[in-house]
Amino acid sequence: MKVILPLLGFASVALAHWNYDRLIHNDAIVGDYYTYIRRTSNSNSPVTDVSSTDMRCNVGGASGNGTETYEVAAGDQIGFVINAEFGHPGPQQVYISKAPGAATDYDGSGDWTKIYSATTSNITSQGLEWATNGITSFVFKIPSETPAGEYLVRAEGLALHGASAKGGAQWPSAVAGGN
Repeated sequence: MKVILPLLGFASVALAHWNYDRLIHNDAIVGDYYTYIRRTSNSNSPVTDVSSTDMRCNVGGASGNGTETYEVAAGDQIGFVINAEFGHPGPQQVYISKAPGAATDYDGSGDWTKIYSATTSNITSQGLEWATNGITSFVFKIPSETPAGEYLVRAEGLALHGASAKGGAQWPSAVAGGN
């Protein structure tokens, strides 16, 4: 069973934002910047409207044109490299969505399933310590029971520092395609 991953990256360095810009497979960085990660048209700005279709693949990331796919097996360890560090630590999730055809042609409009979540690493009298604090990459396993096919794999951070106001939470994300 193989999974091919085109990735979509959309957060950045300036203003403590970040981009997911490279893929990790079995502890090795593969490809160059954005080889497997879809570029977005919003620079380093995260999505803030949870009702927007941009939540799927970020702003301008609905097409995989110009992005290669990467083949991995179900059960393999993959991950994302971040071009800075998580400037606004918070939860980090990963979701997959099976493409109806080629992952490069898929806009992410189908169902998504969460396969990974990193939340707090510690709760102290000072508050929450997030597992993402200060990291520049993270890895996870593709579930061994994942059926063969082409998929999008979405890395989705959640910056909560402005979440007390409507539209204040920020979702930097990235999508990869796999077969």
